[in-house]
Amino acid sequence: MWIGDIELPRELVDAHRAGDLVVFVGAGASMAAPAGLPDFLRLAQEIAADVGVPIEAGEQPDVVLGKADAHEHMDVHLRIARKIDDPLSRPNALHQAIARLVGTAPVARIVTTNYDRHLTTLLPELPEHRAPALPPGDDFDGLVYLHGTLGQEPRHLVATDADFGAAYLLDGWAVRFLERMFRRFTVLFVGYSHSDFAMTYLARALPPSTRRFALTEDASPQDWRRLRISAVAYPNSAGDHARLPVLLDKWATEAGMSLLDHRQRIARLVTVPPSGIPEEMSYLEEACGSEEKVRFFTEYARGADWLDWAAERPQFQRLFTADSEYTPLADWFAQHYVAEEHLTEKAFQTVQTCGGRLSPPVWSAIGQRLHCVGSPRPAWLSRWLVLLIRDDPDVGHDWLDYALAASRLPADRDTALLLFAHLTAPEVSYQRPRLGTTVELTLRGDLYWLADAWRKVFVPHLSEVASEVLAITDMQLRQAYRQLAAVHRGKEGNLLSYQRSAIEPHPQDNFRRPFHVLVDAARDCWEALFGVSPAAAVEQLRVWETAEPALLRRLALHGWAHRGDVSATAKLEWLRERGWLLEGALWHEIAVLIERTAAAAEPSVLDGLVHDVVTASESLPRYTRASVLAWLARHAPESASARSALAAYPDFREGRHPDLRHWSEGGGVPDRPPMSVKDLHVRLGQDPAAVVAELRRFESVDWSIGETSWEDVCRLVKETVNRHPGDGFIVLDEGGAALAAAVIGGWATAGLDPATAQRVVRRLAGPPLAAASREVAGLLSGFGTAPPEAAVWRDVPGGRELTDRTWAALPAEPGDDLACEPDRDWFSFAINHPGGWLAEYWVRAVEAEWQADADAWTGLSGEMTSRFSAMIGGTDKRSIAAQIILSHHLHFLHAADWGWANSAILPLLDWSEEQRARRCWDGFLYGGRCTDRLLNAGLRESLLETARRQDQFGADRRRLITELLAQVAVYAAADPAGWLADLTRTATSEARAAWISSVDDVLGQAGTEKAEQQWTRWMRAYWQDRLDSRPRSLTEEEGSALAGWVVRLDGSTAEAVALAVRHPARLASHGHLLRGLGDRAGAHPAAYASLLLHLLRHTQRPFHGGHLLVPIVRELALAVDIEAIRNEFVRLGWNDV
Repeated sequence: MWIGDIELPRELVDAHRAGDLVVFVGAGASMAAPAGLPDFLRLAQEIAADVGVPIEAGEQPDVVLGKADAHEHMDVHLRIARKIDDPLSRPNALHQAIARLVGTAPVARIVTTNYDRHLTTLLPELPEHRAPALPPGDDFDGLVYLHGTLGQEPRHLVATDADFGAAYLLDGWAVRFLERMFRRFTVLFVGYSHSDFAMTYLARALPPSTRRFALTEDASPQDWRRLRISAVAYPNSAGDHARLPVLLDKWATEAGMSLLDHRQRIARLVTVPPSGIPEEMSYLEEACGSEEKVRFFTEYARGADWLDWAAERPQFQRLFTADSEYTPLADWFAQHYVAEEHLTEKAFQTVQTCGGRLSPPVWSAIGQRLHCVGSPRPAWLSRWLVLLIRDDPDVGHDWLDYALAASRLPADRDTALLLFAHLTAPEVSYQRPRLGTTVELTLRGDLYWLADAWRKVFVPHLSEVASEVLAITDMQLRQAYRQLAAVHRGKEGNLLSYQRSAIEPHPQDNFRRPFHVLVDAARDCWEALFGVSPAAAVEQLRVWETAEPALLRRLALHGWAHRGDVSATAKLEWLRERGWLLEGALWHEIAVLIERTAAAAEPSVLDGLVHDVVTASESLPRYTRASVLAWLARHAPESASARSALAAYPDFREGRHPDLRHWSEGGGVPDRPPMSVKDLHVRLGQDPAAVVAELRRFESVDWSIGETSWEDVCRLVKETVNRHPGDGFIVLDEGGAALAAAVIGGWATAGLDPATAQRVVRRLAGPPLAAASREVAGLLSGFGTAPPEAAVWRDVPGGRELTDRTWAALPAEPGDDLACEPDRDWFSFAINHPGGWLAEYWVRAVEAEWQADADAWTGLSGEMTSRFSAMIGGTDKRSIAAQIILSHHLHFLHAADWGWANSAILPLLDWSEEQRARRCWDGFLYGGRCTDRLLNAGLRESLLETARRQDQFGADRRRLITELLAQVAVYAAADPAGWLADLTRTATSEARAAWISSVDDVLGQAGTEKAEQQWTRWMRAYWQDRLDSRPRSLTEEEGSALAGWVVRLDGSTAEAVALAVRHPARLASHGHLLRGLGDRAGAHPAAYASLLLHLLRHTQRPFHGGHLLVPIVRELALAVDIEAIRNEFVRLGWNDV
């Protein structure tokens, strides 16, 4: 980077910007007025003169000071302190420039061997470290006085040879600090010369291959190179080093510029032609390499001069290398040069100058720009399409697909053909379905756009392009055949032919495969060519009929079938000559040819075809022979030879689609009941035994297409009983126990009146119960979707007894095989199990009894508690389902009888039995509610243990756990501080952030007044503790979630913001925080502006919430200065508000 006529190395500038620069300040910095202090050599000479100590030639200043210190009654360290502590000495321009420079870095780091405190005077807020108590050299910030400083005991100053020996050799504390510092940071020496005494000691700590620079007037780098330091020279013709503070001050000014400042400066520079001034040009070059500032260059730079300038810069040149990454320069080049007619030639030359190849980013930018141009496309853009085709990156061909679709014939004839040839190139794709790797043939382009372009671009002009497109399709189909043959080692090269049922449009080809567009194009073009140049079309048929790929020979057959220049007899003779009649891969087109010609052909050629079939190899399947003969007989009914030959196959039955070797069909399979509902109802009234016996004939018939199955019979019975409930009794009475499930299913949806319902209860007390207990459970619990007017089974006499018997009749399947995977949905298991249905039945019974006599309610009856206890007391699947359902209703049951629920239901959630607790918590979490009474009874401890075990639950359940904990924190009477510390200690950072967000959601529903109450009660203290790392330090995710609490408050907003800005936090692109700020920005503008700035500074690109920020920032601008917010807004990629 150039500053005036001085070039600063990029590595040095980057280190400062990243906060990795240490400014190492020497005595030269304090010599200029008004500081006016001596360097180390002069200081030693003055003290030696004061004491009368002689100085030998070449004697080092530390030795001189050591001799002086040995003088009787002489305290050298005290004498040094008094000389340096000159009341007239003040910070000079260089001190001020250094302070400004480090002040613009993300982290300020200064090390100095000076004793004076001028830098501290200018930077009083920086932490200060004094020798010998130094921090780790690779982990410090602030100001380090390496040799001590005024303000501490003078004896700690490193001055004499003994002091230096201890610091750098004997004790080595200075060397240890410096070695680690030099290895970790980039270092800039200011105020030193290569011959300075201090450099002889510093050199001991300079490891090789570290990043060290020195600002010096000496343009000769040899002596600096000996010290492994890179010299950065500045002019000093006047000998006063006045250019040095100017240099640092300008560097600090540029480093301290906001993005808005950069935008203005770049706009000023690029709205005129390039100046050639090194400082300006290096600044712009640096901007083009900056993710944040390059957008300003592309926003304002226009014209050929700036393209020439950019083309010489590496940032732009990289756009034309294979490994280039995206930069806005690609869009700038495409929009303002490629797509501008007066500059497009210049852009084309630039591509050649920069290497001639388009990288994926610039390829995509040009493709997008050509798409934006639309149609008709100017002819001068055609050359760019040629480049796009040549440099297609093989990923995301959309822009070429769009370009083909936007082409117009005849104007775009050449480019359209090039695009079609490129996009229809076949490619083998390897897929990995569950059963292994398969091979699919695709085309380079997208099938939809290729088909669309074919219909709209080419079909209206087929006669003009038929021969060229035929050449393309022929080449591509042959290439596709070769690729598949190579992949399958020659075994399945004709797989393409199998995947195309017919050359002509056909319903069997409605499921489009990519290569179908090639077949369609070849067919359409041949037909068009035959209309304008029959000779050329016939020659194409000769080419196809000798081709190896079956698909091309089928095209030849299609052409022969449709050509009108030869007779029907000649067509069939041609078929015989080819010997294809019995070749299965060609059969459909052969069948079409016979269909179109057989009736008009001479009998002799038909007889010849029949003869070919009859005399074919014995290895040919009989079905194939018979099907060909049947087809000939159908379309040549006068052919006696065909009828005679077919008579030899009396068992042959022609298929539904005899012209195709294979057929596929989709859709639902209709029911095939043996009779209608009406017929069954009538016959049950006439001869019930006979009709039930007839139905049972299908009992062993599994499902099959076109045949009545047992499932069809059961559906018939269920629907009949639904319409005529009395028929169910007839079916059961006539020995139809096998149909009991269907009968009960019909009753369950029928809406029975009380009398019929009571009759059903009595009937089900018999044998059907054991065989159909699941269906009976569904009937009684109402899971059969009975209409509202239906009888309530618990009110039907005998209904409750039947329910108890049904529970006993359910299979007691062991529950040992039910594993507790994290994503297992136990609540769904329970509500789909008959044990869960019956548990739900009894919960509703309790609800009805309570509502019927609420005033006299004293709790569950002994009968009911015994029933529930028996249901949940087992380990089979019935009991497991009941446990889950009753846990789901814990809130209701606890309210109905808290004593019994405490002893019977609450323990189900206790983690002492882990598998049971895991299942029952699944039930409780779906809609579970916590009351203070429940929490105090033990649910709080179980809930916290559940939170500790969140990894045993799937993502959806973990969300429910955090939501429940948030509700407890906000609504429970007990102060959550008692359990929050434990939760914070044991939960993962992800879970903690999710809980904080859930609290935010609960507060949003509760309102501002409730939020303020909780702020006072526990939220403020919780946030403060977390900032103080009690019991764990905050993560950025947690800090970001906590920031959302701010907009829920009112009177405490400023206090909350003060906490929020103490820890890194960022904005989410989509979240309530931005919307909350939008609603309340005017209420506390200063506090919200502070919060927003803090969040923006920690938010990284890409950020998609700018549209929400604009009205917030404009509202804040009415009351506070938003310059810093605007700067961050621009940094995130949005235009200035």
